[in-house]
Amino acid sequence: MATLSGETLREVTDAFSRVSQVISEVSSATQEQASSIQLVASTVGDLESMTQQNAAAVEESSAAAESVADQSRTVRDLLSFFRTG
Repeated sequence: MATLSGETLREVTDAFSRVSQVISEVSSATQEQASSIQLVASTVGDLESMTQQNAAAVEESSAAAESVADQSRTVRDLLSFFRTG
């Protein structure tokens, strides 16, 4: 009976050790995933910021292009005075 109890205790102890190891591995994997998720979130934030900057640059370029077009029309109108026809 004592031998059986000792063997049973060893089996229980081994099972607890395996469970503890699995829990440790799950914990480690969870920490790695959390770190990766934070990196992805940071990268998405950076991409959003760049997208907003690009949109602002496009808007500024569009306004500059419109200004150049207006100036071109003005120059064309001024130069039309010199046309002989």
